[in-house]
Amino acid sequence: MAKHSPYPSSVETLIGEFAKLPGIGKRSAERLAFHVLSTPRDSAMALALAIRDARKNLRAWTIRNRRKRNKARGLGQSLYL
Repeated sequence: MAKHSPYPSSVETLIGEFAKLPGIGKRSAERLAFHVLSTPRDSAMALALAIRDARKNLRAWTIRNRRKRNKARGLGQSLYL
């Protein structure tokens, strides 16, 4: 029989996502989740936007840096962008 959670499903989802991070166990994930939930809404949204923007911009940054590195090595346009 599955153990009933004392938290709403949305909080369980947040805890589960934090627990996927390296070095973060269930208890630490709970602490992180409740820290985020206890901060002002603007702070929580700033964290969410920072994660979204970093993910969105990472590919462009990686491609740009690979092109710079290849140009410096004299390789020209790489097929592995």
